[in-house]
Amino acid sequence: MTEQKIRDHVIDVALSFYGIQEGSIQHKMIVNAYNSVEPRPRGYKLQYDDSWCDAWVTVVGDRAGITSLIGRECGCEEHVKIFKALGIWEEDGTIIPEKADIIVYNWDKKTQPNDGYSDHIGYVAGVNEATGIIKVIEGNHDDQVGYRSISIGTGQIRGYARPNYASMADSSFYKNLGWNEDQNGWWYTFGYKKGDYHCNNAVRIFSETRKKEELYLFDTEGYAVKDPLDIEFDERGAVKYIHGTRIK
Repeated sequence: MTEQKIRDHVIDVALSFYGIQEGSIQHKMIVNAYNSVEPRPRGYKLQYDDSWCDAWVTVVGDRAGITSLIGRECGCEEHVKIFKALGIWEEDGTIIPEKADIIVYNWDKKTQPNDGYSDHIGYVAGVNEATGIIKVIEGNHDDQVGYRSISIGTGQIRGYARPNYASMADSSFYKNLGWNEDQNGWWYTFGYKKGDYHCNNAVRIFSETRKKEELYLFDTEGYAVKDPLDIEFDERGAVKYIHGTRIK
């Protein structure tokens, strides 16, 4: 998969949340999805009444298979620290971003350079260089997932995280993210690299057709199973071994 296709895929995943309103069942699913991955960043369990813009960015990253490129957080300023550690942070709000870059805002300053405290975050959905307009999709934008249009270089842009999508394209292995089927059954990829599939665990996965999360069990080879015959847990209560009839 090319770098551009990966960028397109990330925004497609982001757009799949478009219109979700704060307080709705779908919003609570975003919060639950964020909390479902352990260990949680800083050990914090996100609450339904918390600001959720960055948790949404994280969940989109999880579902798009780019977690290794951007990290996980629910606090914008803490996420900037992760971006810096990953070497993808651009402390410059005047640059022209690319599709699927991550934009961070500081509302308290209206001129560049802007290196103040990070208040909000979203994904760059596209850039029109002719008009100088950046189109951004954001969680918790007027209490929903929605669009913002902002001029390139606007003073309130703190900077950008520019994930190294090219590194993932160079080492891509799977053609499709999500559900895949072969002669042995169904399996689920959450990233592009070899080994990025659910294996030997229980995972809640959002169903686009049913519009809700459902629990799936995956055996030691990564295939979804029903009517599990044997499940073992370790001393922490985490799934250690699953065996059952594979779904075909």
